[in-house]
Amino acid sequence: MLDLYSIEAHQLVGHAAQACESFIATIPLLLTRAMVRFQDASLVYVIGLADFFRTPTNIGDRDGTTVEMVLFAGASYFVICVVASSLVKGLQKKVAA
Repeated sequence: MLDLYSIEAHQLVGHAAQACESFIATIPLLLTRAMVRFQDASLVYVIGLADFFRTPTNIGDRDGTTVEMVLFAGASYFVICVVASSLVKGLQKKVAA
């Protein structure tokens, strides 16, 4: 025999499961937005393009490898963005399946 509390508890569990599924479905979107914010903010607003390349330039001036150091800084930023993008795409496929 089901009482009123059992029915309400069952309904609450169902709503919690739906909320969990909804949250899991939005994770790729949230990560994509975070990645875009990182790309926008890290070079332009937070660190600044000049600050981002100032340290590699100073090290390159000291060691005589300015071009290599600036290319390394640019490649590092590129790798971070590609890895983050790949992780988000993989997560999107996983959630969609």
